[in-house]
Amino acid sequence: MTEPAVIGMHQCKWVADATTKMLSLHLDDLETIGTFSLHTDSSNVAYQIPVGKKFIVLQLLLGAQGGGTAGINRMELFQHNVVDAAGGTEVTRAVLTEHEENETLIYNMYAELTAGNYLNLTVSHTRSNCTLIGVECDV
Repeated sequence: MTEPAVIGMHQCKWVADATTKMLSLHLDDLETIGTFSLHTDSSNVAYQIPVGKKFIVLQLLLGAQGGGTAGINRMELFQHNVVDAAGGTEVTRAVLTEHEENETLIYNMYAELTAGNYLNLTVSHTRSNCTLIGVECDV
């Protein structure tokens, strides 16, 4: 018997098939304050959840690198149908309190996001980064 290919994290698992895949979305070392859409690779193309799909967030890693703006860094994650736009539906928020030091917060979570949306991160300080791991699957 062949074991099925299983993808996922923690207690959240799916049998891998042609339409279900794990993705790692990211923003690296933001040098400006604002709202930015997450990308799937280094091409700087924003990830938009395809029609007929949903994206299930399983883990969110938020970081602050040394040398950025000092103080409290508020980070908010939204799903929005406009690229690089604040607002939309808030998914989660976090606060990094010692931004002058390298710091990473890891959130294990479960959030289903809908087709047509971008995953937009609003940051209040420079030198922030984000990695989001999840599963893209059929609705």
